[in-house]
Amino acid sequence: MIKRRGRKPGSPKTAGRIAGTPNKATVEKRQTLDEACAIAVREVGDKINSMSALEIMTFAMQTVAKAGLLLKAAELAEKVAPYTSAKLSSVTNTNMNYDAMKPEKELEDELKQIRINAMLADREGTGKTPLSS
Repeated sequence: MIKRRGRKPGSPKTAGRIAGTPNKATVEKRQTLDEACAIAVREVGDKINSMSALEIMTFAMQTVAKAGLLLKAAELAEKVAPYTSAKLSSVTNTNMNYDAMKPEKELEDELKQIRINAMLADREGTGKTPLSS
């Protein structure tokens, strides 16, 4: 029989960090974000009442980026992007070049017929070619 190590199944956890306690990185991130918000409030002040939602989001993105929280700034940029940048869409070409889709033999035959018609027009003395009519 193999002996189990650690606590028995169903027994309460007795060591380690208490659930919900933030680690050092989370605490630092929150402090940096709080400092950035304080700077933003000082910079904007009462102007915030006259700013549009887009201007506020853009300002928040720039402030967070200055604070060094690039991933958070990228999240905000993703939310601002639809309002500031055009969305690319696929376009169907309706101006088709049907000659490009014809086989080369068919194009050669058409060219030969145009040349024959031009020679016949010159012989008759009309001077008109099928293309100049």
